[in-house]
Amino acid sequence: MSWAELERRAESLVPELGAVRLRELAGWLAQGWSPEVVRRAEPRAAPLLEAVAALPEPGPEPALAYLRGVAAGYARRGSEAQVESVWSGPGTHRVPVRAMAQVLTSLVEDARTELVLTTYSARPYPPLLDALTQARARGVAVTIVVETLQGAGSALAGAEPHQAFAEVPGVEL
Repeated sequence: MSWAELERRAESLVPELGAVRLRELAGWLAQGWSPEVVRRAEPRAAPLLEAVAALPEPGPEPALAYLRGVAAGYARRGSEAQVESVWSGPGTHRVPVRAMAQVLTSLVEDARTELVLTTYSARPYPPLLDALTQARARGVAVTIVVETLQGAGSALAGAEPHQAFAEVPGVEL
């Protein structure tokens, strides 16, 4: 295989793996992890590992530096944000808006590598919980930050807001 093949494989995998995971894979290889162990930790990396192993001399270091560079470039591109206003107050007919739950569900469905959700209150919403479960099944890292009843003082009542997400496997609350 060639450098062009490594480039092609990295380019096709980075949207799926994400910058953080690609940098992590390069780090594991640099630390001396065997390709078999890395493949078990991240099966999606198999084509990339094959390309790195098949490169001509002088060893994997230049390839690992290249992968770190690809990850850095992808992370920079990914840091460009698109902002969309979401209305969660009373309904209005003057401005077309989508409900907060619909917007959140759509964002979760579009997530590919990492999702951080923050809220001060929450109730279980089955379509959102299903979308979060599916995101985790796709390998999306999901972190949810919620207010506590104690932290909210008298502004919130009922169950702790984090309970709304307790049934979603693999999320970090």
